Amino acid sequence: MNNSTRLTILALLLLTGAACKKTQEPGDQPASLGILNAIPGSTSLVTNFAGTTPITWYLDANKLFYNQFNLVNIFSISRREQPLALYNYPDTTASSKPLYSFQLKLAPGDIRTLFLVGSLSEPDTFMVQDAPPYHAVADSSMAIRLANLAPDNGPVSVTITGGDYNNQVLADNLAYKTVTGFIRLPAGSGVINYLVEFKDQATGTLQAAYTFYNVGTITQNNSVRSRSFTLGLTGKENVSPLNTVLINHNP
Repeated sequence: MNNSTRLTILALLLLTGAACKKTQEPGDQPASLGILNAIPGSTSLVTNFAGTTPITWYLDANKLFYNQFNLVNIFSISRREQPLALYNYPDTTASSKPLYSFQLKLAPGDIRTLFLVGSLSEPDTFMVQDAPPYHAVADSSMAIRLANLAPDNGPVSVTITGGDYNNQVLADNLAYKTVTGFIRLPAGSGVINYLVEFKDQATGTLQAAYTFYNVGTITQNNSVRSRSFTLGLTGKENVSPLNTVLINHNP
């Protein structure tokens, strides 16, 4: 092998090493953005990551259905400044006005949730940073955070029943557009179900409830243990009933 060949191979190895190192740089990591449609009266919102440029094939565009959250709602954002417009389906023609128009600025590796709230006539929004806790297998735990996403609704209290809890308060005076931190809960074999109830803060009247079933079941298919969730109160009087929506942060 002559010197020229050796130098060529060395140069290729150095370039390969540099490329491998570059892929591991934090600045190259995309951000993760979950978007929840919590606008009472909306059927679905169509996403347009070209901003307000008309969608050519809007029938195939992502549709965010009201009060639902699954993998369709989670987006990987690589650009540091990313336009995003959302249209109320089927109002998606070239002359349509978007319900929302953003210029997103997300840091590399960010994990955030964008809550679309308010109403069709007065849309509102807020974004939170997601930092679900780590669940070691030996801990047998889960975690939930609570959100009040119901416009024109007063503050709520949130209670939990199940396991060692009996109508214990998890959150007090939870105002509209407010999200708690993650609350860690036991999820061992002694826990069957957890009932979480949203109640009017002033009267104690039950407004909506959600049940986590089979929390402590010992099976590989346990969909609750070692996971973190956001549980929100949604709905608006005379538009859609008060209800709950669940975001699974470990789908």
